[in-house]
Amino acid sequence: MSREAVLPPALWHLLGLQWQSQARSAWRGLQTGRGQLYGAIMIGLAGLFLYAVLSRDAESSQPLASDMRVYAALGLFLFWVLWLPAVARGGGLRFDRAETDQLFPSPFHRRELLLYHIIQSTLGTALLSLVAFWVVLPVGGTAVAVLLGVFLGLSMFSLSFMLVGMLATCAAFALSRRARTALTVGAVWGVGLGLYLAWSSATSIDGALQGLSTLGPVQVLLFPFRMIVETVLAERVLPDLLLWGGGLLCVDALLVFAIVALDADFMERSLAAGERDFARLKQLRRQQSAFIIVGKVRGRWRPPSPPYLAGAGPIAWRQAVLAVRSELFWNAVAMVSTVSIGFIVLARTGVMPSAIVPGMVAVALVLLFPAMLQSDFRSDLGRLDVLKSLPVGASAVVAGQLAVPVAVGVALWWVFAILLVMMGMIPPRLFWLVCALALPVNVYLFAVENLFCLAFPFTITRGGVGQLHQQGRAAMVAIGKMLVGLLGVMLTAAIGGALWWFTGAPMLAVIVGAVVGMSLVAGLAVAGCEWAYERLEPTQSE
Repeated sequence: MSREAVLPPALWHLLGLQWQSQARSAWRGLQTGRGQLYGAIMIGLAGLFLYAVLSRDAESSQPLASDMRVYAALGLFLFWVLWLPAVARGGGLRFDRAETDQLFPSPFHRRELLLYHIIQSTLGTALLSLVAFWVVLPVGGTAVAVLLGVFLGLSMFSLSFMLVGMLATCAAFALSRRARTALTVGAVWGVGLGLYLAWSSATSIDGALQGLSTLGPVQVLLFPFRMIVETVLAERVLPDLLLWGGGLLCVDALLVFAIVALDADFMERSLAAGERDFARLKQLRRQQSAFIIVGKVRGRWRPPSPPYLAGAGPIAWRQAVLAVRSELFWNAVAMVSTVSIGFIVLARTGVMPSAIVPGMVAVALVLLFPAMLQSDFRSDLGRLDVLKSLPVGASAVVAGQLAVPVAVGVALWWVFAILLVMMGMIPPRLFWLVCALALPVNVYLFAVENLFCLAFPFTITRGGVGQLHQQGRAAMVAIGKMLVGLLGVMLTAAIGGALWWFTGAPMLAVIVGAVVGMSLVAGLAVAGCEWAYERLEPTQSE
């Protein structure tokens, strides 16, 4: 079959021009100093990763066992389920604004545009597969099996998301609101019943997962994901790779046929999804983050006015008003609280060891929460010209911007410290250490996030320079946080060791050393934010 039988030559030419544009944009980004820095970081990290992969011996790179394959399939399925709500709301098909303006009025059939979108997505999946190949290779079978399994698996994810979005679109038009609500409630009850049957007779996490994977409906749902795992782990071409890989290829082909067959009314939905994506992209460019999701600002309640405090009070009050009226703020607090309380409940029911619960809660509060709660400079870089015009010093602006997220973070630390003490999961002495560290640690976490946001702003785009800057900046933030955290550990150890040497009181040395060391590191991070704010021009954040 020739290419012209699949798509018109104009669409093939457009696909080639898009890839050329992405390559040229990335190359132009590498010509700038910041792009060269980001590129060097990404190349260095990729080199370290490839060295770690290639230097592993055969004994330490054994494929997964049979029970672990079930867990891997279950993990892929849960990841797929977590993305379903966002996919259903988006409609599954998203065309850029330029594509909707130029392609929809053109003399192309709807199925040709569908195939164009599928091929465009498949080409991106192929590029992503080359990166994921090196990640999966240490635990996979042969190199050919890993590459084929990763590509077909990612293609199945992409195509299934398109199909689910189109089905949700059809259901939105064909079903009433009550019918959709009844289906949603039924699905939630079904998932809850399956979890209850799995957890009711389980005494550990492994037992619960095994019980869940033995249920008949769950086995049917897990089978396509089990095909991905078996294809990646295939050690022989015949019959392993041919059987599982051929079956996975058939699943992808069936998904393509289903998408093409279900092409009714997708243009109008794609137009709406494209407008939402364009609005989100504009907000992301203002907020310098790809993590946040566009939300509505509601409510009339206002927090009480704080004192002036050299101008920091009104800035903090504005951030507090925007935070309590925003769905994003409450979603961040609710998600972190739900995850942390879930760990505590699992430990109380005996499914999870109680000793690891404080560490899991700390991970949620230290890693997840600062990235989600962005009521600071990250949400105000698009209004930097307004902040610069205020008769307020840099110290007051930085203090006002950091006040709200730090206060919320400290409150969450104290609440969960009290819960863990009441549940007997941490000793009372450790409780006082956690309460004392809450303020300096949260100042450090949010100050570092804002420091790199101010020092290395970028314009978010759909590819090219924006993608390079976004990935390089993410790697730089991770490296910077580790280095600053290492500095905090070194200062804490030095101060605590010296205090222990002079006083002979180990607990006092640990508490004072930790608090003083983290306070010094937090102060350095805040000073860095002030320097970056004074240095940054409003035009650099646009």
